[in-house]
Amino acid sequence: MSKVLAAQREAKEPKVSPTSRDIATCTDAKLHSDAFQGENIKAKVGSSGAVVLTGVVSDTGQKGAAAKIARKCGATKVTNKILVVETKGGGHKR
Repeated sequence: MSKVLAAQREAKEPKVSPTSRDIATCTDAKLHSDAFQGENIKAKVGSSGAVVLTGVVSDTGQKGAAAKIARKCGATKVTNKILVVETKGGGHKR
């Protein structure tokens, strides 16, 4: 099939948005991967596809990565309420 015909066919097929269940399944699977081992992150997905992230992580990079995952999984909106608690020398920083 030529590139033109493939592009025309793709343009005619409507893009299907992921369901809230799809977003939840994708987000949960990625947040429970080895990359987030030891972190405590929960994702709540509303019927409109909006995701609220909660929990505690050890650095700001993990907080940002969690939000990025939710967006890549199809979240229509991400509210990131994750708390970052860095431990350096036995102290806690919020």
